[in-house]
Order: sequence, then structure tokens, then C-alpha cells
Amino acid sequence: MRDWLRANPLPWYDYAEPVSLDDPRLRNLAAMLENPERQFNVIEAIKLRLLAAPARYLRVKNFHLAVRLAKVVDFESSIRALDAADNAYFRTVMMLSRHLQRDDVAALKRTLRTLNDEMLLNPGLLHLTVPALARAGLKTEHKLALGIAEKELRSAILAAWVTPSTQAVDRALDLAEMLKSADPFPAGWVASVAERCTHPMYRGRVRIADAWLRADWTTAAREARAVLNDYPAYHRFQWYAGPALHRAGKVDESRPHLETYVKYANDEIEHPAAVALLAAPAK
Repeated sequence: MRDWLRANPLPWYDYAEPVSLDDPRLRNLAAMLENPERQFNVIEAIKLRLLAAPARYLRVKNFHLAVRLAKVVDFESSIRALDAADNAYFRTVMMLSRHLQRDDVAALKRTLRTLNDEMLLNPGLLHLTVPALARAGLKTEHKLALGIAEKELRSAILAAWVTPSTQAVDRALDLAEMLKSADPFPAGWVASVAERCTHPMYRGRVRIADAWLRADWTTAAREARAVLNDYPAYHRFQWYAGPALHRAGKVDESRPHLETYVKYANDEIEHPAAVALLAAPAK
């Protein structure tokens, strides 16, 4: 089952094009579920969830794609149209990311007021809620969330070291990058986790994050390009490649990566920074 999923990456899920319920690839995937394995990585699991409730998840997926490609005219109305109960986590990620990207303090405050404590301090959202609380000027709440994030980072690093699943690795790296720790990982952690991680893309991400946080731009760019060679549709890695090359003094080499990122990753917080790098005069 896992081999089939990897051989059939469903490019429409990876932000290449919208999809409809009539897509035959959904039926092909459904046919493979007769004897499934018990464990899947995050991307595989989401693809399988598309089958469990396809109409709902396709609405979410197609909305996300439209935002990434800057094709959403009215973001607020469109996201309110999604089922709030079923998509609370996704809605929170999208709203906080958009308002942080646009530095919309008023919208950040409105969104934060709608979150209960469980969502506000959700370990999987701390990489967004901590900077959102800071930008909104909520000092007491920010101090509390920051302290929890620092503790959660230590726990996430340990969890990823013990069992380097994609979920554990994601949480550790998201928190480390948000906290901008210069050297957050214990000796041996990067090599061990990168070697044992269950998904090859995440092996590269571990090495990229380590180099990025240490400001080793040459290594970060090399590792990001290696991931993009195998996973060209994962435009998040264009962000690592472009700025890393730019900061390493390879401005011309950075431009194709930045241009691709700006075109296809309009929903990401770093999008304005990529636009600014493209507009900056060469030194």
C-alpha cells in the first residue's frame, strides 16, 4: 500500500491543480484500501482521509490550493464557508498564517479571541500562536505561550529522537524555527533522526533546518535543492533554497527558486520576504 501511494503522488493534492469527486484517481486509491497497512505518514494519511469524507476534504484542499495560487477574492467569506466544526484546526492555521503574513494586527486579535485555551496552546499550533500573540501585543498570553513552546520543543526533540515519525519531526522543526534557536539540537540528534526518519523528504528537512538555524547557508541550499530534485512540487523547499543561496552570495542562482516560491506559495508567511529579496538590488 505504501509503495503504491508513493508511486502515485496524486499531484492535484500537492497543489498542482483542483480536483473533483469524479477524479478516477480517487477510485484507484479506494481500490487499494482492501488490505491497507496500519501506519502512514502525514501526507499518505491525508490522502486516505480524502476517501473517508471526500466532499469535505476536497473543499478544504481546493480552498487551500486557491489561496496558495492567489485565486481567492474574498478570503474571510470563503474560509467562513468551510465547516467550522470539522475544519477548526485547518481554519486556524490558514487565518493565523494569512494575518501574520499581512501583518494585520486587527485581524490577528479577532482570530485569537475566537480560540479557546486548548486551541491557543495546541502544541501543533504554537509555531503560529506564539508570534501571533506577540504581534497582537498580548504580552501576558505571549509569555505563557512562549514558555510552553520552549518546553514543548524539548519534548518534541526527544520524541523525534525516540521515534522519528513525520509528525514528531515536523513539530520539533516548526518550533525550533519559530524560536530561532541557534543550536537547539543535542549532539547526534540531526544525524540519528535524519537517518531513521520514516520519509525521505523529512530526512532532508532535518538537515535543512539544522543548517538554516546555524546560518550555514551553503549547506542549507544544497540540502534544499536535493529535496526539490526528488519532490519538485513541494514549494516550501524553494523558500529554503532561494534565501539560502541569496545569503550565500549566489543571488542569480537564488532567483529561480524565489520566483517559483512567490508564484506558488502565496499562503505562506515568508511570501512577502521572498518578494522583497527578488526586488532587492544585487550587491
